[in-house]
Amino acid sequence: MKKILITMLILVALIPMAAAVTPGGPDAECDAAGCVGYSYKIDDWGDLSVWASGMDGTYDGGSINISDSNNYTFNWTSETPICAVIVKGGSESNVYPGGTSGTGLVAPVNPSGRTAEISHVTFCYGSNGGGQEQEIPEFPTIALPIAAILGLAFFFQRRKD
Repeated sequence: MKKILITMLILVALIPMAAAVTPGGPDAECDAAGCVGYSYKIDDWGDLSVWASGMDGTYDGGSINISDSNNYTFNWTSETPICAVIVKGGSESNVYPGGTSGTGLVAPVNPSGRTAEISHVTFCYGSNGGGQEQEIPEFPTIALPIAAILGLAFFFQRRKD
């Protein structure tokens, strides 16, 4: 019994560690940023053998426009609201809030204290095709507290009388 308990405790301790180091693609990056849905990733940022004209241009069927780009920074606009933009450089990434535009996005600072070159950028859309999905509370979530407050008000009013 003691061995089973110890084994279960070890497994419970290792599960979060395994989840933390599991690599993933752009959808996993967006999930970690709190954006569940569609993602669009631009790889090989700054690789002039791949992108001879730089990174400026339109992506994802024309819905994302990148301007003033170089190996370290860029601006963007989008016709469709974006939930988040993830800029990866070195072994880290910066997660920027979405919207319909952003300016001066950069990769994180390296341990050397210098800004890393951008390696790739991921644009995260919410599952509703736009910005971050917002949950609408169910009726009982709102109605029960209101009914409780009204009931207490009625109860205390009756006590006064």
